[in-house]
Amino acid sequence: MTRENRDELRKRIIGLGESSNRKNYYPELMGKIRELEKINARNDAMLKAIPDLLILRDQQGRYYEYYGEQIDLETPIKSSEKRMVVEALFDSEWADRIEAAITEVETHGNVETFDFEIESFCFELRIVPTDKGEILLIIRDVTELRAFYDKLEYMATRDYLTDLYNRSYFEREVQRLVESGEDNVGIMLFDIDGLKLINDAFGHLAGDKMITTFSDAVKGYFRGRGVIGRLGGDEFGVIISHVNEKILDRMTHDLEMRFGHLYTPEQKIKISVSMGYAMFSEQLNEMHLVMASADQMMYRKKLLKSGSVRNEIVTAMMSALEARDYITEGHAERIENVALFIGEKLELPRHQLGSIQLLAKFHDFGKVGIPDSILMKPGPLTDEEMTIMKTHCEIGQRIASASTELAHIANLILMHHERWDGSGYPLGLKGEEIPIECRILSIADAYDAMTNDRPYRKALPREAVLAELIKFRGIQFDPELTDLFFDYLEEIEAIRAIK
Repeated sequence: MTRENRDELRKRIIGLGESSNRKNYYPELMGKIRELEKINARNDAMLKAIPDLLILRDQQGRYYEYYGEQIDLETPIKSSEKRMVVEALFDSEWADRIEAAITEVETHGNVETFDFEIESFCFELRIVPTDKGEILLIIRDVTELRAFYDKLEYMATRDYLTDLYNRSYFEREVQRLVESGEDNVGIMLFDIDGLKLINDAFGHLAGDKMITTFSDAVKGYFRGRGVIGRLGGDEFGVIISHVNEKILDRMTHDLEMRFGHLYTPEQKIKISVSMGYAMFSEQLNEMHLVMASADQMMYRKKLLKSGSVRNEIVTAMMSALEARDYITEGHAERIENVALFIGEKLELPRHQLGSIQLLAKFHDFGKVGIPDSILMKPGPLTDEEMTIMKTHCEIGQRIASASTELAHIANLILMHHERWDGSGYPLGLKGEEIPIECRILSIADAYDAMTNDRPYRKALPREAVLAELIKFRGIQFDPELTDLFFDYLEEIEAIRAIK
């Protein structure tokens, strides 16, 4: 049909032919028609764009696709999502509940929202009345949105590392139970002893493994009973119902026995835990009072054993280093003998000689935190590996600082790789800024390293060792101490031979 024919047909339909008395209204009506056509086109585009499924329900209870045919179970539906929605309307556990919601809308004329699930899909159904006695059903797939909100809720209430509840949720739950006045409820608090020392020595990854090992042990003991939370870096708590002080005391004893056999997964260091508990009561009727009471008991126990725990961890670290470090076999004893000999020739006071002995034994303590791939590498280290290796000075200092027996040599451990010309690490000290104990150790350590086999080379001959010491006199080594070392070299070699 040509354009002229279409226009003529339109004129006849709306009564605007050549003989029409209403011909004067023709331009206005034509404009209205074109405007309606544009609106319809926009509505069609919008319906295609929105992700929702639109269904109309007429006054006889029949369902139609919006601008489409009647829907029933007999009609084949290719879309799996649409098929699930149709089944929910006609033939599922949701059908009666949806029908009741539609009746509610028809009766009161309000908009209702209804959620339903089919298989692993979640749908939101919005029920809207129309002015023509029909009901518009707007169905949206909210599966991904629901999963997103569930994830947000999880992140807001859970600790990412242990999957336990976080402090915020734990304290809200304590507050809720306190306000409810529920009887026979108590809390237990736990604190891992020496976690900072583990982090300092082995890094936070090792500390995280200690935390997860402990949290698994707590979850295994309570087995879903109570609310378990991680309250801080090394602090945990459990809210338990249907208990009394006698039960909590017995639980504490049982857990102490269980934790007595708990070790870190790689370093095999015993995990020590301090515990405290409190019961909700008329006196402890606020969240902070209950928490403070359990806290006080826990920290009283922690103070009683804090020193011994740190020393036990340090001893365990030393054993771990001896088991894996290629230079520990006889190395500490040999350089101790040489360093003490030099110190005695300098007539150093007894307390400095004692520091030299400990420094000789523990100067490489920080290597316990260096990966085996670097520590045991049979060849020169790369620049990146050397940067990691140099951190053993700081690691050793942090470990020693935590031990009452070694705290006074912690800074000596930090500085034992300083060089006379200032090119050492980690502080770049120069000359006599370097403690005498470290300057003595530097010569004794280098001498022992060159005269014994290493993974990447054999021991050097005596002449080569002397040449190296002379070469680095005034660069790496204190020149006066180097000369003193040469003066007594024969006696030093005799001492080493006897040892």
